[in-house]
Amino acid sequence: MKNTNHQQLFSSFVLSIILLMIIHQGIVTFTINQQQYIGTVINLAGQQQTLAERVARQSETIKYLETQSLASTNERAALQKLIEEWAANQNALINSDPSRNLKKASTSKIKATFDEVTPYFDVIYENAQELVIVKKQEDLLLHVKAIQTNIEPFSVRMGTVIDEIDRHHQSRNFYTKQVSYWAILIVIIILIAQLRFWWMPLIDKMKNHAEEVTLDNNALENKNREVNVEIANIESRNKLLQRQNEILAKSNSELMDLKDEVKELSSVKMEFLSNMSHEIRTPLNAIIGVTNLMIDENPREDQIEHLDTLRFSSDNLMVVINDILDYSRIRAGKIELSPVNFSLVRIFKGIYNTLLPMTNGKSIAFTYYIDANTPELLHGDPIRISQILLNLVNNAIKFTKEGHVRYSVQRLELEEPEIARLLFKVEDTGIGIAKEMQDIIFESFSQVDTRTTREHGGTGLGLAITKQLVELHDSQIQLISAVDEGSTFSFELRLPVVETTPVKATASAQPSAPTTSISKSNRVLLVDDNAINVLIAKRFLNKWQLEVDVANNGQEAVDMVKITPYGLVLMDINMPEMDGYEATRIIRSWDERKFQQLPIVALTASVYDALKYQAIEAGMNDFINKPFKPQELHKIVASYIDVKPFEE
Repeated sequence: MKNTNHQQLFSSFVLSIILLMIIHQGIVTFTINQQQYIGTVINLAGQQQTLAERVARQSETIKYLETQSLASTNERAALQKLIEEWAANQNALINSDPSRNLKKASTSKIKATFDEVTPYFDVIYENAQELVIVKKQEDLLLHVKAIQTNIEPFSVRMGTVIDEIDRHHQSRNFYTKQVSYWAILIVIIILIAQLRFWWMPLIDKMKNHAEEVTLDNNALENKNREVNVEIANIESRNKLLQRQNEILAKSNSELMDLKDEVKELSSVKMEFLSNMSHEIRTPLNAIIGVTNLMIDENPREDQIEHLDTLRFSSDNLMVVINDILDYSRIRAGKIELSPVNFSLVRIFKGIYNTLLPMTNGKSIAFTYYIDANTPELLHGDPIRISQILLNLVNNAIKFTKEGHVRYSVQRLELEEPEIARLLFKVEDTGIGIAKEMQDIIFESFSQVDTRTTREHGGTGLGLAITKQLVELHDSQIQLISAVDEGSTFSFELRLPVVETTPVKATASAQPSAPTTSISKSNRVLLVDDNAINVLIAKRFLNKWQLEVDVANNGQEAVDMVKITPYGLVLMDINMPEMDGYEATRIIRSWDERKFQQLPIVALTASVYDALKYQAIEAGMNDFINKPFKPQELHKIVASYIDVKPFEE
C-alpha cells in the first residue's frame, strides 16, 4: 500500500514536471510568434513611410518634367508601380495577410490609429492614380499639391501606429511574463505540496531556507524585470534609430540619384537649346535676308510698310531667341567670365555707335561720360561688361521718349592702387518704375505691366540676365526710380589695373588673328551649304560689283582657294564633309604668303562667344553673325577688299 502511494506521488511529480515544461514551451512559442508579428507590422509600417516619401518625390519629378515639356512616361509607370506596392502593404496592415504573418488590429486603440491613417492614404492614393493618367498641366499640379499636402500627416500618423504597436507589444510582454511566472509558481507549489507528502522530513528542514530563497528570488525577479524593461526600451530606441538611419541613407542616395538626373537633364536641355538655336536661326536668317533683298530692290510704296513690319518682327524674334538662350546658359551655370585686357573707352564708344540709331525720331540727348581717373586699360571680361551695359542702355532708350539717356563710369577711392573700384551708372528720364515693382522686374519673364509688353515688346529676360551677369562679378545691381521721373541703374565692379600694357593691346589675352591689307582683287569665295544664304549673300555682293564663286562645303573651298586667287573668303562654320574651322586650318597651313594673308571671315548663326573665339583660333580674320544686315556685311567686306560704296 505504501509503495502504491509512493508510485502515485512519483507519477504526480513527473506529470507536474511535464506540465511545467509544456507551459514554459507554450509561453516561449507565444512570445516568439508575437515578436515576429510585431516586427513584421513595424517593418511594414516603416516601409509605408518610405514608400510615401518616394511617391511624393516621384510626383515632383513628373511635375518637373511636364513643366519642362519633357517626356514623363517612364516616371508615370514607376509611380504606378510604387502606389500598387504601397496599396498592397496598406491593405495587409489593416485587413491582415496570413502569408506575411499579419492579422487584424488586436486592440481598439491600434485600430483607431490605423483609422486615422486611412483618410490621408486614400487622398494620396487617389491623387497618385490620377497623376499617372492626367494630361492637363493644371490638373497635374493640383494632384501633386494634394499629394504633397497629405504626405507629412500620413507619415506622422504612421509613426503613431508604430509607437502604439510597440507600446502594446511591451505591455503584452510584461503581462505574458507575469502569467509565466504565476504559472510556474503554481506548478512549483503543486510540486512542493507533493514533495511535502513525499519527503516530509526534508521539506520541513528546508522550509525556512526556501522562504528566504523565495523572498530573494522575488526581489531578484523584480530587479530583473526593471532591467529587462530598460533593456527593451534601449533596444526599441536603437531599432528606431537604425530604422531612421536606413531611411535617411536611402533618401540621401535617392536624392543624389535625382541630382545626377537633374544635371543630366540640364545638359540635355542646353544641347537641345543649342541645336534648336541653329535650326531656328537658319530659316530666320533666310526670312531676314530675303526681306532685306526685297527692300533693296525698290519695292512699291504699298509694300514698304509691310516689309518694314516683317523686318522689325524678324529682328525682334531674333532678340527673343538670343535672350532665352543666354538666360538658359546662365541658369545652367554654363557662362563663366573670360578675363582679358580691355579698354572701357572702346566699350563705351561701341555701345554709343550701336545704339545711337535707336534714338532717331525721339527727343533724347544720348551721351556718355568716362571719369578722367578711370584707367585706360583694365583686366576683365569685356563681353559680359558690354552685355550688361548694352541691356541697361538699350532699355533706357526703349522706355524714354524725351529728355536724356546717359551712361557713365566713375572711379571710387580704394586703398589698393592695383585694383580699380568702378561705379557704372545708366540714367534716363523715361517712364520710371513704381516702388512696388522694383524687385519684380529683375525676375525672369517680368515687366512693369502688360501694357509695357504690348508697347515695347521683349521677353522680360533682359534685366534678369543683367542681374545674373552682375552677380557673376560678385556685385549687386541697384535701382533708383519713380514713375514718370526716370530711372538710374548702378553697379560696382572691381577690376585689376593693367599699367604696362598699351591701350591697343585690348585683346592680348585672346587668340591673335592674321593681319591683312586691302586686296585689289574683287573676287570673293562664298562657302555655305544653305542655298538661301548663298542666294542672299551673292545678291548683295553682286550688287557691290564683286565676282562671287560658291563652294558648298569646306573641302570644295580648300580645292578652289588652291587654284584661284581670291580677295576674300566668306566661310560658314557648320557644313557637311568638312567644317569651316578645318578648312581654314588647312589653308593657313600652306607655306605660301598669299594663303597666310588671305582674308577669311566666318559666317556663323551661333550666339555663343566661345565659337567666335574658336574661329579666330582656327586662323579666321573676323566673323559676322547670320542673319547679317547689308550694312554690316558691306562694312566687313570693305575692310578687306575694294568695294563699291554702300547705298541705302
